[in-house]
Amino acid sequence: MSVMKDGLSTFMDWFAWTISLGASVLFMIHVCGGDMPELAGKNMLLLFLPWLFIAVVGCLLSLFKQTIGASMMLLGGLGMGVTLYLHGGSSQARMMIIYSGPYILAAFLMLIMRKR
Repeated sequence: MSVMKDGLSTFMDWFAWTISLGASVLFMIHVCGGDMPELAGKNMLLLFLPWLFIAVVGCLLSLFKQTIGASMMLLGGLGMGVTLYLHGGSSQARMMIIYSGPYILAAFLMLIMRKR
């Protein structure tokens, strides 16, 4: 039974890292290419980008220090979601799911498997 638990834990960790690293690469390509039409406006980007970078750094840090990295991803994901909500309300729900969802999901998976 411990082999199954370890196998599930390893699978969930790799799944979470795949989600968060994939999202980080995709979002960094969009930010560097200036391809963010939904987040137009300098004020919005100045509030949004620090949270995105916190989530990306947390993603990279989670490869070495899982608990701290997952906490940073969770903080960054929640920060992005709150910023988008404050900027556009419920009309930004799709963007909140797209940008915040991968980091929050990956952070929860890492933290839950860390506790097991």
